[in-house]
Order: sequence, then structure tokens, then C-alpha cells
Amino acid sequence: MYSPFASYNNIQLKDAAIASKPLYPEVCLEHVWTENIGVSKDIVYGRASKVFLTSDLVGQSYLGYFVPNRLQLFLVRLEKTNKQQQIIFGMVTSIAAKDAVNLS
Repeated sequence: MYSPFASYNNIQLKDAAIASKPLYPEVCLEHVWTENIGVSKDIVYGRASKVFLTSDLVGQSYLGYFVPNRLQLFLVRLEKTNKQQQIIFGMVTSIAAKDAVNLS
């Protein structure tokens, strides 16, 4: 006799046997300093809904983040130093956008 519960239990046992591996981040960010750029406190930036690493056609790396409240994609230029693989954040460019995704 067929039982849907028996099939479900078999699937659970097969999935449980596969050990998952941890995902290690490519970049870890640490907030060190914030500059007051004189922006009015009435402006609400909101949180980014999407964040990704990307590069342009000449190989320059960028951290991209999309803020849906402002309908803007921000691209922060990244440069690596020779000292302990530290990253320097460069110029920020903003682009009007309704959504954003990294193309690979």
C-alpha cells in the first residue's frame, strides 16, 4: 500500500545525509568613519534592498547597492591595496533606477 508519508520520510532522510558547507564572504565591511556632508535630516535614505560586487569593461571593481526609497543605484569604486588585501572606497556614483542586478 502506498503512503505519501512514507515517501516524505524517504526524501527527508536523503536530504539530511548531505552535509552542507559554510559560505565564506568575499568581502567583509567595517564601518570606521562617517563624514557629515551637510545633508538635511528631513531626507530619508532608507536601506539598500540589493547589494552586489561588479566590475566595468576595463576591470574596475565596484560595490553596488540599490535603495528602493530613492529609486537609485549607488556604485562605490573599490581599489585593493598591497597591504593585507585592504580595500579603499573611492568615488560614489548614483544612477536613477527602478531595480538593479549584477550581470555576470
